[in-house]
Amino acid sequence: MFVFGKPVTIRTEINGAPPVRKLSHPYARTPIARAAWGQRGTYLSACGIKIGLLAAVVAGGVTACDFGRGKSGVTAPLDRVFLPAGAAVVNSGRSLLVVNSNSDLRYSTGTVLPLDLQAAAEDRAIAWPTCPAVDYRPLKAAGRLCCKDLLDSRVLNCDERPYADTSATVRMGSFGTAPVLQTFVRNGEKVERLLFGVRADPSITFVDATAVAGRTRLRCTDRADGTAVNPKCEGAFKVQGGVAEGREVDLPEEPFNLQIDAALGVIYIGHLVGGISAMDVCGADAGLPPRLAGILFVAYAGQPSGGVTSITPSSPGNPLAPVFTTARSGFSIGQVFLQAGDAVNAPCSRMAPRDLSLVAALPASATAFVPRGGDTRGLIYQPSRGRAFILYHNTPGNPAALSRVRVATDDLGRLAFAPAESIDVCAGPSQLLEHDAGRGSRLYVTCFDSGQIYVVEPESMVVAEAIDVGRGPSMLMFDETNKSIAYVTGFIDNNVSVIDLRVNSPTESRVIQRIGFPRTSTEL
Repeated sequence: MFVFGKPVTIRTEINGAPPVRKLSHPYARTPIARAAWGQRGTYLSACGIKIGLLAAVVAGGVTACDFGRGKSGVTAPLDRVFLPAGAAVVNSGRSLLVVNSNSDLRYSTGTVLPLDLQAAAEDRAIAWPTCPAVDYRPLKAAGRLCCKDLLDSRVLNCDERPYADTSATVRMGSFGTAPVLQTFVRNGEKVERLLFGVRADPSITFVDATAVAGRTRLRCTDRADGTAVNPKCEGAFKVQGGVAEGREVDLPEEPFNLQIDAALGVIYIGHLVGGISAMDVCGADAGLPPRLAGILFVAYAGQPSGGVTSITPSSPGNPLAPVFTTARSGFSIGQVFLQAGDAVNAPCSRMAPRDLSLVAALPASATAFVPRGGDTRGLIYQPSRGRAFILYHNTPGNPAALSRVRVATDDLGRLAFAPAESIDVCAGPSQLLEHDAGRGSRLYVTCFDSGQIYVVEPESMVVAEAIDVGRGPSMLMFDETNKSIAYVTGFIDNNVSVIDLRVNSPTESRVIQRIGFPRTSTEL
């Protein structure tokens, strides 16, 4: 998933090396050095700023040399949604864990914020008055407070602060990413583990959520008693390196896209500069920590494609099947394999360490927009139907589009993606999901630029719904305990929107509640 638009290219020297081309950063229009990827402690010579932190500098509206005089000493609020990168539903639908990215460096840390979804649902049943102004926002939290949106009375705007369990909020590094969720039982207790990238470290940080007397409790420190109040995630709860192919390695820079194969116990990590890593998460029920176990620096086997924008296991649970990656530039759909796939047990084994070395096969070609090139942001693969769907953010001169493609195998066993049909979608698409809320399987396209979710009927390739969700949606997620509801984190509006997916409901495919009054990060 990428947000914000245009690439920026600059040239600079790093540690006396020749000038290198930089690739633009998706959250802020910042350069990332290809040469510096995976080299811990690489700095810009001009100001001594670590390459991996340059995005934070630009996003914060200061120059690189001003970084040391930023707002890093300001404590992050424990009860607010601010620049959320994503979220996950836990505790049987009772809580939403929001990853607040702190991508403008307004505060010293980001946070993981637990919100009470039951209280939010209760407020939707109350006849609240209409908001007194279009841009109304309560200044102080004074108990649960909602009001009907002045422009659309079907939408209930609510203050998120009363829903926040501030005693459970934890702190993390800046530039958090959209999370994945791993569920397991340890010592008879259900644990829901939230894992996400922290690009400023870089690390994969994780937080363990458990239910205690109906409330969601979070833990992300080494303290055995777990009593630290609002701790910053540290120690064994941050994966910053590991052993891959027999040598110690650092987690490469810019971890951004995470995809879990729960049956294999593998989390694939896409990096914004073209590579993919593998993390072993087997044995969590026995207390084994996540472990970085494989790094592939180039996911496209030498083809001119860059930036891993999404990851799709072609056959979850099958260690011999390819993992598809989409690219920010070029025509390629990457095909990555576990090099020791025949030795990786499925279902997940507690045996460790496992060899999760990765190897790239020749990528498949995605040629819907030749000759101008493509910018692919998502892929859904349906092998039983011999087809896939590819989401194109695209380049100047090409539309944002969703393509249905035929997938076939040639005489040499290589996959080919042949475009069959394409439709235009909303501006700035960044995420592609499949979900059945009662009307059959549909495709959901999240568009950052236009603030919309497009719902596409896959057989007819027709846009069935266009859902307005507010400025800068960063992640759409579904509640597996209630498939008729969805949540969207609003990166620019600093809130969470609730979408009604109930079939034949008067508000079907509409936002019915905003958890957090829409506001910019300067208005928190």
